[in-house]
Order: sequence, then C-alpha cells, then structure tokens
Amino acid sequence: MSLGTKPDSNTVALSLTLTTNVLAPPASGLTRSIRHIKVVNGGAAATYSLALKAAGVAPLTTDPGLIGLVVPIAANATHDLQWAGDGLLQTAAGALNITGGASAATVSIHVLGVLFPS
Repeated sequence: MSLGTKPDSNTVALSLTLTTNVLAPPASGLTRSIRHIKVVNGGAAATYSLALKAAGVAPLTTDPGLIGLVVPIAANATHDLQWAGDGLLQTAAGALNITGGASAATVSIHVLGVLFPS
C-alpha cells in the first residue's frame, strides 16, 4: 500500500542575521515538494533573502539554491513565490534547509507543499 502525499506547511519569523532555519529537510525516505512560499511583512518596508542552504548559513549571490536575495517587500504587504510542475524539491539526501532572513523582525515565511515517499 502506498502512503501517497501528505500536506505539509510551516510558518517562521525571520531574523536579522539572514541565517534563520525556515524549514529543515524532510525525514529519511521522504521528499518535500514546495508549491508556494508566502512572504508576509507586517510592518515597515523591508527586504528578505531565502535559499536552499546548509543549516544556519546565509544566502549568497552564487548559491545554486537561491530563492531570493535582498528582495524588497513593501510595508504591510505579501509576496507569493510559486512553483509549477514538481515544485521546489527538498530531499533528506540533499540535507539542505531553507534558510534566510530579513531586514526587519516583522517579516515571516509561510511554506506550503506536500510530503511523499522518495
């Protein structure tokens, strides 16, 4: 019997260090397909950065897993990042977190996707 897919979501407030661990890789034998990341700014205009990285490592311009680097987000606004097809895949074997940060403590990340057996 197949396990099928399981809805998966996570919400994290970003810090000013750019090394916030937003989402760890899934458990062994699972793959996460991220379909939607909503960046929410509940305060003044700010910037945010996100990437698939090792835990606690800030995004850089040369990252192959760069999602966004110093992206401006208006006061009290949201950004929607969406992936079609298989989505943004995060595997246990890849051992990559989604890490990032923001220039203001009012920015949070909401990740929506599904988990499925690898």
